[in-house]
Amino acid sequence: MCVFTREIDYVTSTRIFARIEHARQAIIYDMYLSTDVETAMVLPIPVAKNHADNAVDFIDLSHYEDIFIDINALFPKSRGPVAASVSPGGSLNVVQVGVFEASYVPTMGDFSRLDPRFRLNEDFFQKLPAYKDYGFVVFQLEPGKSQVHPMAFWFPTRHSDRLFFPTVHMHHGEVHKQDEYNHVLYGQGNILDRAGGAVTQKTVGGDKIKVVMTRSQGLVSSESEIYKYTLLGHLKNKDTWFQLKGE
Repeated sequence: MCVFTREIDYVTSTRIFARIEHARQAIIYDMYLSTDVETAMVLPIPVAKNHADNAVDFIDLSHYEDIFIDINALFPKSRGPVAASVSPGGSLNVVQVGVFEASYVPTMGDFSRLDPRFRLNEDFFQKLPAYKDYGFVVFQLEPGKSQVHPMAFWFPTRHSDRLFFPTVHMHHGEVHKQDEYNHVLYGQGNILDRAGGAVTQKTVGGDKIKVVMTRSQGLVSSESEIYKYTLLGHLKNKDTWFQLKGE
């Protein structure tokens, strides 16, 4: 799920990368955003339980804005996209990550410790009880129209057997059963084929993936394949998971 704390004009061209290493999941997220007001993007994430305020490690990719161009270049050329059918405590830590200020909110109750401009509406958890025990990554965004440089972080996942992609949409405080999508998802690891999905597999290796690994500060690995999955059109509004094969 991706939620904006204040009304935006639109968001499009979302790209998300995910992989798991030693029970931690990496997410890289970018998009084209148009907003006239300062806002924040909130990503609920399935953090392993009983972790503290510092459970999330933010990674600065402001000097690697082209990471998704480089990841996509690892795939064979295609003829176009394929369409897929309140807690105690002081203020939360704010981390400067490139041009963003980022925070990790461990529980729904901890939003009271965040700047009021960047809190979720109180009825959010009543409408979406599935996220009531998630953690929340918050990126504060400035007004403007731009391709937002990649936002990236590691978190301890409660589901080490699958990759999580936050793809639920919320508009005007509502989550509709279906929504319009323009997303490309990249999952790295020993992934099971998705039945009925549009998945392209690329065996990675050589100098190109090693460059991506180095420039991404290890978010991308040079040791396993990357899968590409396109969400395009009017689709069921839900988060996306890639199941990993057992050892």
